[in-house]
Amino acid sequence: MADQWYVKKGGKKHGPFSTDQLKKLATSGKIDRADLLWKEGMEKWVACGSAKGLFAAEPAAARPAAPPPPPPANPLDDFDAGHPAAAFADFEVPAYVPTPEAPPPLAAAPPALPSVSVKPARRLDFAGFGSRASALILDSLVLFIPTLGIMAGFMPPPSQWQDEEKLMASMMGAQIVGTLFNIAYGTVMESSAAGGTVGKRAMGIRVADLQGRRVGPGRALLRNFVKPFSSFLAIGFILAAVTPRKQSLHDLVAGTVVVKA
Repeated sequence: MADQWYVKKGGKKHGPFSTDQLKKLATSGKIDRADLLWKEGMEKWVACGSAKGLFAAEPAAARPAAPPPPPPANPLDDFDAGHPAAAFADFEVPAYVPTPEAPPPLAAAPPALPSVSVKPARRLDFAGFGSRASALILDSLVLFIPTLGIMAGFMPPPSQWQDEEKLMASMMGAQIVGTLFNIAYGTVMESSAAGGTVGKRAMGIRVADLQGRRVGPGRALLRNFVKPFSSFLAIGFILAAVTPRKQSLHDLVAGTVVVKA
């Protein structure tokens, strides 16, 4: 059976038409290149201007640019079936081939952030003035025998005690060496894993930084170096009873606190 063609013009469908009828319509100007053309077996409506041999050749510049409008879901809806039908096949109509559009590439998902566990701030339980004073007394007893040994090593024999200048020099030397020994004792013990001297450990307290962490040798040395100045009129030690963190003078200078172990 011959092909039957339909024309869509001004939103109205007409046809079917034969080849001669369609050419006469094109020659008389009743259809133009922008009108749509369809026959059975085609997937979509196409512009009449794309049919080879239907219109006379004209310069490319004079050809109107008429993009085809979107076709209806059913190309035979609402067409005019009252026109005579005839077959024609002397010109070709290019088949409509839809161009698939590649989907856009998926955006790469952002890398998952590593989970970070945040530890709650540790609440420090500061040691009281009484426990610190008791620890100081216990450490004095611990250092008593080494201090006597240092003094005995510097003291001249009794026969030379009448020489006041030599006696004073010996006592001063013993005082300096004894102080350095006390500083070394406190530095080593407070920077250790125990965090305190023998007296502090006996009272269940330790030296820590302001975050409650173990202090290093440098901070412990600074604390014990300033500690003899706290002994002047006991003012430095009394500060532990009135400061918010119960810090003595040497604690304030070194940035340390004494907390319960």
